[in-house]
Amino acid sequence: MAMAIAHLIIMIPFLIFAIILSRGKGGFLLAGYNNLPESEKEKYDEWLYVNLWQK
Repeated sequence: MAMAIAHLIIMIPFLIFAIILSRGKGGFLLAGYNNLPESEKEKYDEWLYVNLWQK
């Protein structure tokens, strides 16, 4: 029983990340993207980078 609870605790963050990424909202996970000024962010296609791995 304890192992099942441990597995659920470990599984929940992965499910949350999977849902976020599957909806294309994972831009905050891009390394350094959030630190860029708005003028630099406009040069990047966030949707392309987030959805690149889904194809």
